[in-house]
Amino acid sequence: MLQGRQGRCAFSLHCKTDPVPISGPSWATLLTGQRSEKHGITSNDLDSLLTIDSEGRVLVQPSECLCSPVQSGCFLGAFSQAKRRRREAALLPPTLFHFLAERNLKAELLNVGWPGVPQLCGGRELAKHLQVRQFADEAQELDKAVAEMLQLLEKGREAPAVLALYTHCVDMAGHLHGFSLDVPEYMQAIEHFDTSLGRLLDGLGQREGEDWLVAITTDHGGGAAKDMSKDMWSQFVEDCKCLHKGLSQAGCQGVHGLQELAIHSTRFVILTGSNVRPGEMTPPPESVDLVPTLLRHLAVPCGELPGKSRGLRKDTSQDHSPLLPAELQRIRRAGGTVNREGRVDGNLNLSRAIGDLFYKRNRALGPEAQLITAVPEVRRRALGAHDRYLLLGCDGVWERFTNQQVVDFLLPRPPDPGRSAWDCAEELPSHPVLGSDPRLPAGRLSVACSAFLDRAPPSESRVHLCSDPKPLLAPILV
Repeated sequence: MLQGRQGRCAFSLHCKTDPVPISGPSWATLLTGQRSEKHGITSNDLDSLLTIDSEGRVLVQPSECLCSPVQSGCFLGAFSQAKRRRREAALLPPTLFHFLAERNLKAELLNVGWPGVPQLCGGRELAKHLQVRQFADEAQELDKAVAEMLQLLEKGREAPAVLALYTHCVDMAGHLHGFSLDVPEYMQAIEHFDTSLGRLLDGLGQREGEDWLVAITTDHGGGAAKDMSKDMWSQFVEDCKCLHKGLSQAGCQGVHGLQELAIHSTRFVILTGSNVRPGEMTPPPESVDLVPTLLRHLAVPCGELPGKSRGLRKDTSQDHSPLLPAELQRIRRAGGTVNREGRVDGNLNLSRAIGDLFYKRNRALGPEAQLITAVPEVRRRALGAHDRYLLLGCDGVWERFTNQQVVDFLLPRPPDPGRSAWDCAEELPSHPVLGSDPRLPAGRLSVACSAFLDRAPPSESRVHLCSDPKPLLAPILV
């Protein structure tokens, strides 16, 4: 799922595959947010594993270990014999796209190469909410897919809430020539993808009034077949047939599949966007953490998934912009519209307010379902030793600037009992970057800045108010 180019990223280069470094099981975990014993995908042979029931839902058939003799350390042997003693097909758990469909959010998947990813996304029940575009497993097809994504991004508000791109090109180059940075063909595939990614980020950077998240990840690592010992290669190819069911790697220069080899089982995750907490994520995120992270950015509940959101800031509030998916859905259900500038019925650029009674006249709807609602969002959290400021400001700027820009302004100014809170309230409106942007709407604003002093409890913190004809940023706790 994408977000605009921000120059900051959260990352980890030390994530582990779950449950084994082959595509089918790994992508099933990444897409469902469930562990292997829950989703039941055991190999790349999805044509045999997956069937569709009368309602268009995906069923997962039970699997058995194919190793001869049965390997004591085989993932599938332990999986099928100890963890899944069922004999009937089970529904594939809800995927990322099912959670989106529940909120009536649309998504598009552009799939370059291996068709397994679309198979694992869900069945016909997603037909109205997920459109899949399939491309051949060739480098030039990646260029076509990127061009189509850029066309989607040119459609303004018609663009789907989620754009997903899968490419098999780098993995294919690794299998054919070797997973190594000293292999020219492999490096060319990586550089080609990097160029394609740059084009997408540039396209996202042209869009205004939207808050995109870019998430980049892979399903497994890889190594060179020639670097495996004879005994290890024999075990990999001849004994553990589970790893080759559906797609054999026996003749490949580059291979993957052994969880005990770090080069096979290590993968990466990179996030970039306005709400990303920059830096390395430690400990490394698990595979089950991806779906909760993406859903949190979209303000979509993720139920009781085992993972948790990683790499995103824990804001104490969020701007209830009409463009926020949950707000946009409520406005449309109430019969309203939101234009490209994020204005309700072409007028208000906010979605929650105490006044504006003109937008609350639908007697068939409750207060929480009106075009503009006064129902607040309430969050509670205990202040910690690292909390320095509470900044409250008016609306009108939030759609232009991010929380991170306020953080960057405040952090170099340690709380001071005599002046810091007042200085922040005075200086922020006249900041050479944040306070002088000609795009900002004219009008007065109010700012309240509270400095949390080490020697005073929060209830005794100093609060200063300031008004200025230049706009300022909205509430944030740093």
